[in-house]
Amino acid sequence: MNDDLNPIQFHTVQVRAQLHLREGVELRWSTQLELSVDDPFEGRVDRTVVLTERPSDSYNRSTKANYPGSIVARHTQWELGGAVDFPKLATVTYTCRLPFIQFHDPLEGMEASTHVSWGRIRFELDCAACGGTTAFASQNNDRKPKELVCGCGKVIGKEVNAQPEIG
Repeated sequence: MNDDLNPIQFHTVQVRAQLHLREGVELRWSTQLELSVDDPFEGRVDRTVVLTERPSDSYNRSTKANYPGSIVARHTQWELGGAVDFPKLATVTYTCRLPFIQFHDPLEGMEASTHVSWGRIRFELDCAACGGTTAFASQNNDRKPKELVCGCGKVIGKEVNAQPEIG
């Protein structure tokens, strides 16, 4: 698929999410990110890839084949003064480098594009009440607002908007 007529081009995509957290809750963002992209190496549109900071570790989730995209930066910003029950606002922005080759998917009858239609960001929260750690995922096809509940039953955070935002 990669030849002189169809060279690999790379483009940059930013993926952003926000969490409203209770006081004392600790947050760890994942070092991986899942996106739905048109994968020229599989020759299929709308495939989920798992991106890491090392392109050699990124892969197509269904085929497990290497995918040469990567996370090139991850930035977290903290703000205080959110809602009374959730005074901390954490925003993460992943900057990703994705490959693109123009192709036609015969099974879907579609041309490939650089559009990313879906994303999932995983993270862990440590509960201030019980000290336990709970794993969560934010994806833009989930219903929002969404409460983030610890295994002990305490609401420790929430997602307000449809996210992650992809642009």
